Order: sequence, then C-alpha cells, then structure tokens
Amino acid sequence: MVDEKGYPSLLQAMGLILLYFIFQLIIGISGGIIGGLTGLWQAELFRYTLEYYLAPGLGGLLSFLYVKKKYQIAWEEVRGENIIDLKLYSVIFMTIVGIILVNSLVINLVESVFPLQQDFVEHLNRVYANNLILVFFSLVIIYPVVEEVIFRGIILRGFLTRYKPWLAITGSTFLFAVLHLNPWQGAATFVLGLFLGWIYFKTNSLLLAIIGHSINNLIVVLSTKLSEQPVSTEVELLPIWLIVLGFGLLLGGIVLINKAKFESKSE
Repeated sequence: MVDEKGYPSLLQAMGLILLYFIFQLIIGISGGIIGGLTGLWQAELFRYTLEYYLAPGLGGLLSFLYVKKKYQIAWEEVRGENIIDLKLYSVIFMTIVGIILVNSLVINLVESVFPLQQDFVEHLNRVYANNLILVFFSLVIIYPVVEEVIFRGIILRGFLTRYKPWLAITGSTFLFAVLHLNPWQGAATFVLGLFLGWIYFKTNSLLLAIIGHSINNLIVVLSTKLSEQPVSTEVELLPIWLIVLGFGLLLGGIVLINKAKFESKSE
C-alpha cells in the first residue's frame, strides 16, 4: 500500500527543483559579485569553478539540508543500501555503453525535429575546452552525485511511497530530463534516467545510480575530449550495427541485473 503522506508529492518535487535552481542562482550571483570586485572574474578557472563546482555542489547540499531539516529525512534513508559488487558494476558499465549507443539514435531523431542551435553547441564546446581534470571532477563526480541525490534519493524515493513504481520512475525521470532545459540533452537523459530510476527501485541503492550516472558522463567526456573534434550542429548517426549492439547491451544488462542478488555492505 502506498503512503500518500510521503515526501515529495509532484508539486513538492517541482518546488525542490526550483529551490535547487534558486540556490544555484544566488551562489552564482554572489560569486560573480565577489569575482568582479576582486578581479577574479577575468580568470576562466574562476568562472568555471563557480558555474560547474560551487553553484551545483553547494546548491545541491543546501537543497538536501533543507529537505533533511523540514521533512526529517535522514541521509541513511536517501542513500539506501551500500552495494559493493564489482561484477554488478561491470554489468552496469555494459548497460550504460548500450544506453549511449541507443541515445545516438534518440538524439538524431530529436535533432531531426529540433535542429541543434549554434549557441548551445558553442556552450558545449566552451565546457569541453577546459582542462580534462576540471571537466572530469565537475561532470563525472559533482553533477552525478548532486543530481542522483535529488532525483533518485529524494524525489524517486518519495514518489515510490505515493505512486506505482512505473509511474514513480517515469515521473521522476521526466523531471530529471526537464532539468536540462533543452530537448537534445533532455531526450538522452530521459533514457538514462529511466535506467537509473529502475536501478534505484530494484536495489534501493543510491550508490549504484551514482555509479551509472558517472560512467555515462565519463564515457561522453572522454569520447569528446579524445576525438579532438568540436561539437557540431551536424549530428552523425552511428552505423546501424552499433545501434543494434547498443540495444543488445541494454537489454542484456537489464536481464542480468534483474536476475542478480544484492548484498548490502554496512558501514
């Protein structure tokens, strides 16, 4: 039986996401003022650190602390089970590779309806033009941790007490996709989010969702940086055999995870 009093409701989840944006905005404006007064704003490192480290990191932390205090939700409840299983991690890696291959088709379909905008492409190129270590820590560590805490650890956790699992996973994933504020990333993150939501539901482990999210971002970052080619408005479709392989890896991973037995490692 679902608990209709579980936090958050759909409206409360939207409020939490808005709060996360507000915290980021306040941190960004405050940092910008400080940077302008001190002359630090002229440094690319300062601007990148502010936008991709401090704003999302502190914004996520403040959002969690707000939820923790107001709704009495402990970190242990959000974190769930600590599952340490290298074989399971390898299956998640395999599945994420499949999702990335499948998403190449998804992005192409979206791009055929909503052509990539030049300003969005330039934004991506500015992000990836930074030092690999800087990009790694922001996109592979900070964003996966913050977003999984909010969307799986808090929102999906609450939705599962209110709605049927498929609706809870789909609803929280839709909000996760909308967060990215553009149709191209939104479509890809929707596919990724469905898998991460299912993983969280299946295992009650935030750690596994974070690992899956980090693997996805790591592969994207490395493939973009190592290609030494700027992101372009012209998105090329991968060979059909790779897309078929992607579906195979995705479905195979889901089957293996569904059959797996999970053991929690207590701290």
